[in-house]
Amino acid sequence: MSDVVIRGIAPAELCETIELIRTSFNKFIAPGYTEEGIKMFFEFTDPEATLKRLSQNAFMLVAHCGNKIIGVIEVRD
Repeated sequence: MSDVVIRGIAPAELCETIELIRTSFNKFIAPGYTEEGIKMFFEFTDPEATLKRLSQNAFMLVAHCGNKIIGVIEVRD
């Protein structure tokens, strides 16, 4: 099994990372949310909104296992 490597997100990984976030949200979290809550989450995870946060007061780390992104965390302030 490959080692897990954690590092700052590369710009080219943004779409794959957002896809992982949204897929996980849809599977595990969205069933308990209202339609409005789901819409708000998708607006928050929009690529442009994410880039804006990352350019201002946030940073994102991704966990890789081999060539696959397996985890992500965004931290702000």
